[in-house]
Amino acid sequence: SRRDAHRFEGESVWVVLRELRCTRRFWCLLIGYVALFSSRTATKFLAVFARNELHTSHSTADLLLLLTSLPTMTMLLCGGAAYDFLPSKAAVAIFFSLLLGGTAVSMVALFVLFWTESLSLPALATIVFVYGLCHPLPLYLPFAVFSMGFGGVRHCATIVCIFELIGLTCASLFQITVGVMLSRDDYLGWFACQALIAVVGCSSMQMYFYLDWRRSPTAGTLVSAPSLPYALTLPGGGGYGDSPPRPGSPALRDASPFARPVSPLRANSYEGSPRGVRAGPGRAATPGSSSGSSRA
Repeated sequence: SRRDAHRFEGESVWVVLRELRCTRRFWCLLIGYVALFSSRTATKFLAVFARNELHTSHSTADLLLLLTSLPTMTMLLCGGAAYDFLPSKAAVAIFFSLLLGGTAVSMVALFVLFWTESLSLPALATIVFVYGLCHPLPLYLPFAVFSMGFGGVRHCATIVCIFELIGLTCASLFQITVGVMLSRDDYLGWFACQALIAVVGCSSMQMYFYLDWRRSPTAGTLVSAPSLPYALTLPGGGGYGDSPPRPGSPALRDASPFARPVSPLRANSYEGSPRGVRAGPGRAATPGSSSGSSRA
């Protein structure tokens, strides 16, 4: 039904793009995604650095790429499953803050160690491993969840393509810049750029998590914008950005299309009424009214 649909289900893509343009969370997430994606694509040049500056063999230098890929695959599998079990937004914020901190610290350490002429092959391998372990979830997960939550089933592909298009464009330009630096043996400039965009990307991503938490502190999901039909039909959930109930709550259970019908003996009980309002004889339960909020 119309009431069960996402807010943008019946809107054109231009309406969604106009709303997206005015959302601060989108811009924070976009800057963070572009910066982390650009930093990720340039790490393949570390094999060139290891061969030229650390005088390693080709096989040893290529192992650095393996040290990035293996922890990345492991974290995408295990970290994605761990995210599904996080109980609250506070736990999500702590989890991603640790990952973002590890990403920024690894790139800053790379710059500082090279600047102080203390960068060795074991230190480089450790930095690459930590970076490969910490960066994949903040890079690949939030923008996909945000796209689904904001655009719904109909428009999520458009939002994902916007992220990918801008990210690939900026990453390509950054790789060209890194190539010019490497042709001049300007490794210090390259590592400075790596550290700078990593710090900017992690800071912007952290701001996105803060804005999302401030918009809906008690929501049980990463994105406060409702993406599922029940978010629009529950008591108090009629406005865009209202907090959906936590998983397992009575309101969510009762509004689910798979919920069991309420027993006649419990029809007038406390638990059978929305928001815990007792529906006595001759008096219908009055659900709370939804409240709008400013864009965030």
